[in-house]
Amino acid sequence: MLHETLLRRCLLALCLITLSWASPLAAHQPLEMTLEGQASDRMVQFQVTLGVDAARTLLEATGYSEQEVSEATREISPDYTVEHGPGLATHLLQLRCNGETVAPSRLISKSGGLEIYFMLEYPCENPQNLAGYVSLYEAIPGLRQGVMTFYGGPDDILRASVVSAQKPDFTVSLPPHVAGTAVPAAEDSVASDTGPPAAPAESGPSNRFAFGEFFVLGIEHILIGIDHLLFLAALLLGVRNLKSMLVIISCFTVAHSITLALAALNLVNIPSTVVEPLIAASIIFVGVDTLVRKEHPQDRMWLAAAFGLIHGFGFASVLREIGLGNSPEVLVSCLLAFNLGVEAGQVMVAALVLPILMWARRQELWTRRGIPAVTCIIIAVSSYWVVERLA
Repeated sequence: MLHETLLRRCLLALCLITLSWASPLAAHQPLEMTLEGQASDRMVQFQVTLGVDAARTLLEATGYSEQEVSEATREISPDYTVEHGPGLATHLLQLRCNGETVAPSRLISKSGGLEIYFMLEYPCENPQNLAGYVSLYEAIPGLRQGVMTFYGGPDDILRASVVSAQKPDFTVSLPPHVAGTAVPAAEDSVASDTGPPAAPAESGPSNRFAFGEFFVLGIEHILIGIDHLLFLAALLLGVRNLKSMLVIISCFTVAHSITLALAALNLVNIPSTVVEPLIAASIIFVGVDTLVRKEHPQDRMWLAAAFGLIHGFGFASVLREIGLGNSPEVLVSCLLAFNLGVEAGQVMVAALVLPILMWARRQELWTRRGIPAVTCIIIAVSSYWVVERLA
């Protein structure tokens, strides 16, 4: 009797947690902000890319009128830009060059449809040491983490690091006599006017890439990626023994690692508008399979592998949003760190959940009512995601 009461309470708590995570923000979404920079002998340039909603929030927070916000965020023509005063820059990015605070000499923005591009130019003689503070996180509450990428050439990355509300600052050390190159512009964005691209600059190994930051990014992505976790939960609910559960998790891991690598290296490219609904649909498929066929561990290994390929494209969208260019060294390093972080996150969740599932499986109430109830909740949440992602 005590076991049944405890199980009912655990089931209720699980239902409430699942429903509370079912909002669009809890589901997998790409990064909301990217920051790209480059330098010449006398100038440092940054491009901040924001989603339209985030850009509107920023402009409203800095005192722009409704008409001014509309003017700055609507797409008029490919060459249309909006000039902004220096006040907006303090809410975007604050920069110290060679130890001194510098104000931007120019700030313009352009609408790219679903994204707004802010271009800032900072005068700085012979820039060598840069220290930036992304003040966006103060102006836009709830803005998710992004990535700062600093280029020494079109495909040469001097520095790549994660920025967030908890870590809004970054540093970049530039080699002497950096040649100016344009920031690799996002689609439909304004190209920099610093002149023709020059040869990539040499950079020191310590400046190149923060492995730990992308490892943490992978962990955070799997922990907040409730759609990926619900897929695994739907698979494991219909399995009785620990060995089969571990094999299923391994099949999912191998499969999504393959497509994560292929997509991040741009060998295979499937739009997120296709991938995201398929991820949600895969959860529904497995949930229905759990209700209809109940226990088929061997079949679930193949389900984990097949649908894991689709989920890998979802993971890859994060690295694609980062915009790491075509530098093989940095891209492979970022890919490895991010994937290891995803796997570490899965291990953390599995270490917590598998013992609970193994204990619950020994309870008749869980088998008879708990599994169908939780599966129905998972199907309902995933159905909402399918509709929301196709809208």
